Amino acid sequence: MNFVATSDSLRDPTIRPPLRFIAIHGAAGLRRWQAECLRSVVASGDATLVATAIDRVSQPPMRHGWWQRLYDRLVTLGLDAHDFAGPADGALAVPSLDIRDIPPMKEIDFILNFGSSRAVPPAVQPRHGTWRIHLGDAAEGELPGSREAAGRARIITVAVVRTTGADSRQTVLHHATIKTRRSHRATLRAVLQEASVTCRGACSRLQTQQAAASAIIQITPGPPVSGPLRTMAGQLVRSVRRAIGLLLFKDIWTIGVLRTPVDMLLRSLAMPMPTWQQSPPNGEWHADPFPVTAGDETYLLFEKYEPTQRRGLIACTRLESWDAQSGWDAGTAIDLGCHMSYPAVFTYAGQAYCAPETHVLGGLRIFRMEADPWHWTQVAHVLRDMALIDSTLFEHGNLWWLMATLSGAGSDTDLHAWYAPSPFGPWTPHGLNPVKSDVRSSRPAGNLFRIGDRLYRPAQDCERGYGTAVVINQIIHLDPNRFVETAVRRFEAARDWSSSDGLHTFNVFGELVVIDAKRRVLRGFTSALRVLGGIHEQIRRGGSSMNSFTKKGRTHA
Repeated sequence: MNFVATSDSLRDPTIRPPLRFIAIHGAAGLRRWQAECLRSVVASGDATLVATAIDRVSQPPMRHGWWQRLYDRLVTLGLDAHDFAGPADGALAVPSLDIRDIPPMKEIDFILNFGSSRAVPPAVQPRHGTWRIHLGDAAEGELPGSREAAGRARIITVAVVRTTGADSRQTVLHHATIKTRRSHRATLRAVLQEASVTCRGACSRLQTQQAAASAIIQITPGPPVSGPLRTMAGQLVRSVRRAIGLLLFKDIWTIGVLRTPVDMLLRSLAMPMPTWQQSPPNGEWHADPFPVTAGDETYLLFEKYEPTQRRGLIACTRLESWDAQSGWDAGTAIDLGCHMSYPAVFTYAGQAYCAPETHVLGGLRIFRMEADPWHWTQVAHVLRDMALIDSTLFEHGNLWWLMATLSGAGSDTDLHAWYAPSPFGPWTPHGLNPVKSDVRSSRPAGNLFRIGDRLYRPAQDCERGYGTAVVINQIIHLDPNRFVETAVRRFEAARDWSSSDGLHTFNVFGELVVIDAKRRVLRGFTSALRVLGGIHEQIRRGGSSMNSFTKKGRTHA
């Protein structure tokens, strides 16, 4: 799917009554995942289900006969409450109509069509059109994820697409782009779970008039599917490649400094050569650099990975005393005895604060700098029940904002936002959470920065793996009920860099830009055995992917 942004203007949100809609489903009844979509939308309070209707139009036949049906059945066998094949549990407390008995369009706002594309007659034109949920590039009658598995795709997009007008114009009301998983079944489960979230998000955005800032959709076919053999072959090749990469290689992170103003970087064709830190000995490495000032000195707070403890802690060094030939004399700044990273720095009332990631402890702990950046005092603990990842705090529109992802399957995909009168709360969740679901540009990658009156947000592109590239997004609109941003530049590590295998953090400080990049090196035998044991334990516990073993600071032993 290709998305082309439109230039429609936004209007101020107002309190509106719930949208009224009808759901159309196939002759076999609502599937469980479809019923979950309806329950999610109704529970949000943004829409009311008026009735369901049965699609009498037959589905197109599958191309590959009984062996395709057998493969599809094996893939869907054993799925949970979001089962693609099973019927919905219990009946919805609404009338069930024939498609010919749909009430006059003035009584409903939209139709949510789970049936065929021909289910709704062309003459039926609800005020907000007919909605369909696109599950990747699957054609009608095709199991979602088949084309992505056959083509070894790294991502799959779930989109709510609205069709309106006599010309059948299609626009995206909301979409989520997530990673494909280690198997077709796991990908299908993730896609069906994302469908209900995406459907609810479409209603919320329409109610706040943000849907006008969505996109025109152009559906381009994925790779042709030649039956189950091609799908299984695609999965096998991708799984073998991932396993080899995970077992044989590890990532070493290095900090670099670019002495180029950020506005020039955004206009440049490629990033210049940074001044690199010399790699520390004995497997130690440094990442997540955040500049901070104390007096007339500039310092860097960063994650220092301790191989003996197999975890990170927050260290500090003077930027001016950095000698690229001898490395850094990095002293410990904050250590809570658990894995720590991403020491996000911000200033409030003239005082420097640090909010490092400690998601294993829950919530976000905020520290105030004392005499120097090696001494900090904890002054707050906010959002205690949330496992926040890469939390970034900033002030905008007379409010303080906190943006982060949450630990779990959506840690690289779902961006959440909260707002408060001060960095210490009380924090209120954004009305559209998650405000963005896109593995290519959601997860924070550093502090926000301004060029003139424009606000920019660095984000991680994790499509090809963790720490692949950095995307610079321009925030167009941000208030408690709306969030609009657009990508303006993507930065990758250059091939001639000593650390050329990925880019992860991007922090602007005056005329400097501080980054971290990675290089892949061969693992030792003991490290490979440790990773293999970790994968086995994850599978034994029912983990759905190997992604948790490729994150920075977890398998680099």
